[in-house]
Amino acid sequence: AVAVCAVVALVLRVALVARTGVAPKAGGGGIDSVDDDAVLEVHVRDFGVITLALLWRAAPRTAAAIAELAERHFYDGCVFYRYEPRFVLQGGGTFANGTAQTSPLGALQLEYDDDAPNVERAVSMARFANPHSATHDWSIMLNDNSQWLGPGGADAFGYTVFAQVIDGERGWSTMQRVVAHLDDK
Repeated sequence: AVAVCAVVALVLRVALVARTGVAPKAGGGGIDSVDDDAVLEVHVRDFGVITLALLWRAAPRTAAAIAELAERHFYDGCVFYRYEPRFVLQGGGTFANGTAQTSPLGALQLEYDDDAPNVERAVSMARFANPHSATHDWSIMLNDNSQWLGPGGADAFGYTVFAQVIDGERGWSTMQRVVAHLDDK
């Protein structure tokens, strides 16, 4: 059985930050379309910052929408509300009390790209059965889930990968501390 936490309750603040010289390392399966012009900084209370490199070439509309939501402070005060060990850590527009907000941008079209698979460190959009139903929730891959979340896996369409957790203290290292904390619960 997979352990799922209903509300993980690690409060977030997501900010779009212009950067130069950020050089994310491709994770596992080779996300090769990382763009270093801007990153998202996911501030996790008591843990630090998880930095996400946006994949503008692989998912331009989705990256732009998530960046806009961050600029609007849409994610401030939200939580990671789903954790499945060795699978995903999911967050979005949900608060610690379980209430959810609705994205002012509406649903996003699926932007699946074979060059941006759901490998460890990838950040993909959560959605319903309709491939064009993603709005604001996203998941950080804790393992290589490309066969399961690619076309022909869980469904015929796949999931949009719009970012990747970068290496280092303000990236994957913080992510590993968050996961270790959740594993101890």
